[in-house]
Amino acid sequence: MNYTIYFSVCSLFYIIMLLFVMKKQKGKTDTSNKILRSLATINLVSLIIEIICTISAINIKSDTLFMEIIVRLFLVCLLAWMITFIIYIFTVLYNRKNKSDFEIKKDRKKITIISIILFIISIIMVIILPVEYNFSKIYSYGPAINYVNYFSDVLLIIALIYLFSHYNKTNGSKCTPFFAFIAGGVAMSIIQSYDPRLLLANTIETFVTYMVYFTLNKDENLNFKNKAVTNNEKEK
Repeated sequence: MNYTIYFSVCSLFYIIMLLFVMKKQKGKTDTSNKILRSLATINLVSLIIEIICTISAINIKSDTLFMEIIVRLFLVCLLAWMITFIIYIFTVLYNRKNKSDFEIKKDRKKITIISIILFIISIIMVIILPVEYNFSKIYSYGPAINYVNYFSDVLLIIALIYLFSHYNKTNGSKCTPFFAFIAGGVAMSIIQSYDPRLLLANTIETFVTYMVYFTLNKDENLNFKNKAVTNNEKEK
């Protein structure tokens, strides 16, 4: 039995709760909150696919067209979440000082175009590269999985370089999910080296998505309090 499904079901429950809470919180239309909704939605879809994939591997126990499609869809979801998360890091670190609205929109457009190009290339690679299956232990491996891992590592390194070159006290707290993701990724790699059946990527993504949510809400509450204090001082 693959114990991954228990982690996946628990994560699915939590991400549904988060999406429900975010739906109740209307009026948050800034870029960071839009990215948060995207992260949560992608994670939801990815968890559903992972659960279907695990159940299928347990019951089918053979390489079928259905397994090929569902596994590659799962890999695409992992890539989509990773690229969206990196966009979040670039967004919170982006320096808006001394820049016009036109320049800000132009920079965002560049990031969006680059992200779309990378995503399309990655989808093609995931489709082309082979995937191997171990149905006795119920896990997959091979060039397609390796590509997703290496691609994610490269994105993390780029984001890390960008973070240290643009880090300051103002945006530093918003980067906590990024460090949590790196720590979780290292822990996952160590665990999977002993037991490759445990697919913890989606569970880590759920946890990090929650961290993004609480980080953004903490900053919004802090900004609200600061505005309230400023208004009170003006009234005095």
